[in-house]
Formats: sequence, C-alpha cells, structure tokens
Amino acid sequence: MSERRWTPRSTAAAVVFLTIAILIVGIPVLATQAPRPARFGWQMYSTVSEVPEVWTEDASGARTWIDVMPFMGDGRAEIIWGPHLVDALCSSGDVHAVVVRERDAEERVPCS
Repeated sequence: MSERRWTPRSTAAAVVFLTIAILIVGIPVLATQAPRPARFGWQMYSTVSEVPEVWTEDASGARTWIDVMPFMGDGRAEIIWGPHLVDALCSSGDVHAVVVRERDAEERVPCS
C-alpha cells in the first residue's frame, strides 16, 4: 500500500481552504453577537425600529406631539434620528425646545 505525503503545494492549498472556510463561517457568527442594528451590518435591513416620539415646546412649556414620518422618510433601524429631528424642528416657528424619546432614552434639547 502506497503512503501519500503532503507536498508543499497540497499543504498550502489545505491552509488556504481552511482559512477561507473559517472566514465564511466565523464572520457571520461574530456578526450575530454584535449589538443590533449595526450600521452596514448584515442585519441592517432585517430590523424594524420604532419611530421616535417627538414633542416641541413653546415659550410657555406646552408640549405639542409631532408626527416625524414626514421628516424621516424611511425609518431605518440603524440610524439615530434625534439630532437630525431636532435640527429640522428647531428651524421652524416658535419652537423653544424639542423633546425626543428614542430607544428608551428621553432627551430635551433647547433650540438656540
């Protein structure tokens, strides 16, 4: 019975094959452990996020609820909308502050 030996070429081919196989399996496994949604992550388009709740405050402190969908266009999950919504809402009318509740955090931002 003849004995097969590993040649340098077959050893290199095996190393390349195993490296590629580990990358093909390893990268998605690591990606599933990352916080979601991750910008440019493979799960980027598979997550549905809640639309942020937004109110404006006038000079007296009275709050008015704002429908933010016209400002957002597409409520993609990986984008933090708060700062962009504040900029858009502060530029209109007699708004003195904007209150944004997004991802279980509420923030009141005074308009300058």
